[in-house]
Amino acid sequence: LAKPMPIYAAMFMIMMLGSVGLPGLSGFIGEFLSMQGAFRADWLVGAITASVVIFAAWYLFWMFQRVVFGKTPDRITKFRDLDWKESSSLVVLSVLSLLLGVFPGPVLQMIHPATQALLHTPTTVTEHAPGIVALLLNMFK
Repeated sequence: LAKPMPIYAAMFMIMMLGSVGLPGLSGFIGEFLSMQGAFRADWLVGAITASVVIFAAWYLFWMFQRVVFGKTPDRITKFRDLDWKESSSLVVLSVLSLLLGVFPGPVLQMIHPATQALLHTPTTVTEHAPGIVALLLNMFK
């Protein structure tokens, strides 16, 4: 797809890198905070989380290489690249991903009250689903 649709391939790469969690893009903040919380909860859960992040990055790079740089079927060589409307909408999303990756503070401040409420009521989860929580805790010990 890189030859017949270079703009699409570039936009696909930016979105894929955000999903991988490249520092400076929005996915990094989510992955970093999730892994930080997992390691604080339990070392084993943190190690599993880190392994999953590494596996997901490997899978996404493998998928990108096969889709964008793999063999292009004849029917796809006739596809046209993104037009200005499609490109501009993806550029807006890319800029938002970059802004959220570089300046996560405003969004984190917006969700801070909800996360604090969740942190101060951890027994609510165990009251509603004690069997599931016990099962999950026993799986990782």
